[in-house]
Amino acid sequence: MTTESQSQAILRYMQKGNEITPLEALMRFQCMRLASRIRDIKDTGIDIADRWVTRDDGKRFKAYRVKS
Repeated sequence: MTTESQSQAILRYMQKGNEITPLEALMRFQCMRLASRIRDIKDTGIDIADRWVTRDDGKRFKAYRVKS
């Protein structure tokens, strides 16, 4: 999957009301650089919200969604 098609697939997924995390991006879209794809999407003018998620073991990561 190319960078452009990954970005498009991730955007379509989020436009359906879904939030996406790096692990989910890897499993669903074989995307290892979610933050870069989110930047690509933001650069097209789409408003993306993010939030920090902290797991029980203390590891932190961001989750992204399209702002409504």
